[in-house]
Amino acid sequence: MKPGERPKKNFGSRFVVLGLGVSGFFACKALFQKGFCNVIAYDDQELEKSKPGIYRELRSLGCRVVCGREGIAELLGELSAGDTVIVSPGVPLNHPGVLEAGKRGLEVIGELEWAWRNLEPRVPVVAVTGTNGKTTTTELIGSVCREYFGADRVFVGGNIGEPLSSFICKPEASVDVIVLEVSSFQLDTAKSFSPRVAVVLNISEDHLDRYDSFDSYARSKMSVAWKAVSSGGRAVLNGDDPVIVRYAPDRGCLFWTGRSRKGDAVISASALRLFPGTSEEWIFDFSRARVLGRHNHENFAAAALCCFLLGIPTGCIERVFTEFRPGSHRLEWVGSWKGIDFYDDSKATNVDATVKALEAFDRPLWLLVGGRDKGGSYDKLVQAAKLKCRGVLCFGEARDRIYGFFENCGFEVTKVEDLEEAFLVSLRKARPGDIVLLSPACSSFDRYRNYAERGDHFKALVKNLIEGKPGS
Repeated sequence: MKPGERPKKNFGSRFVVLGLGVSGFFACKALFQKGFCNVIAYDDQELEKSKPGIYRELRSLGCRVVCGREGIAELLGELSAGDTVIVSPGVPLNHPGVLEAGKRGLEVIGELEWAWRNLEPRVPVVAVTGTNGKTTTTELIGSVCREYFGADRVFVGGNIGEPLSSFICKPEASVDVIVLEVSSFQLDTAKSFSPRVAVVLNISEDHLDRYDSFDSYARSKMSVAWKAVSSGGRAVLNGDDPVIVRYAPDRGCLFWTGRSRKGDAVISASALRLFPGTSEEWIFDFSRARVLGRHNHENFAAAALCCFLLGIPTGCIERVFTEFRPGSHRLEWVGSWKGIDFYDDSKATNVDATVKALEAFDRPLWLLVGGRDKGGSYDKLVQAAKLKCRGVLCFGEARDRIYGFFENCGFEVTKVEDLEEAFLVSLRKARPGDIVLLSPACSSFDRYRNYAERGDHFKALVKNLIEGKPGS
């Protein structure tokens, strides 16, 4: 199937949905909403116990739900020609259900791909990806679009908030634009997904616990740009990122951001210049923005180009840019105690994100880093920490591996059990004027459900400290 091409519907088809998190759940609901009534839903967990509300709702729709070891054996024995398997992004592609479907020649697609096939073709879709910054940039583009088109005329979701299939569940919904954050996991199973505008922010080592090589990961990220331009869309790309430049399409409608090259959105230390030297030139002074970090200048540049390509006037873009604040757990100031400031950057789940967080500060730092390791190198983080940190506290499942990279680095490195212990140790070591920064460079899944729960734990520790509650 060519990018942008949508298959004809066969209402007699049977669908098997693998993984019943948010994406899988809404995929099931959307299937029934669209008239597909032969649906099997599978999850590795015993859903009746772990998510009873979802279990009951799926059963009430008429969905057959199978779970656990017995369920997968039952499912594998039943897969047959003509079935379509819809994979949730959290399900690895080496899952037994995915592998068996492939052996039998069944179509395996992702929730994003299925929802895309069922969208009205006239609705323009923006897709934002990158190793870091994609949530902030998606929210920024969404905010500008809501300001211009109206809050009820824009859907923002994908890998954040609600998945695209949740929009399919609302037959009465009508919008002027759809803005999606898309992950590499989603793009791996999105065969024909081709947005009107694809935005690729940056590509650095991440998820090497899932991909067999960095090349595979990079190609997954860049696939959205190739598919967009091959179907007549546009791609906004970071010209300062050597990986993006290397894997970029060699033809098509490409727009570039960057500091080091002539582009369509040029970034300096103080300002963003859109289409410099032309009659459409627009300048935005970064001092008017309410965000920390040079990396956010890159996010603003990509968002500005994208919104301009959607036909939104620069005056509207400027109004939103001056008021925009990133979401929680992104270099978020939490509080101050005895001259020490505390920042929550729990969203930094890879090394490159933590390096950019360190670069945002010009005061001495105590870095809290750790969680579940993703298989990449911490060398870049060590070099950045040498310039910025008084000390590093390694916690969680990855503490031994991280500590090994930091040993003999010339400043204080401490290995502790968990985040709470890292926080308490930092209090004993930090001085007035220092910053304690949670920017873990790892996923949160060793002890938390997600990065937000980890960040909330850190914020609770700070709050208890400031309020003088026991245990702080």
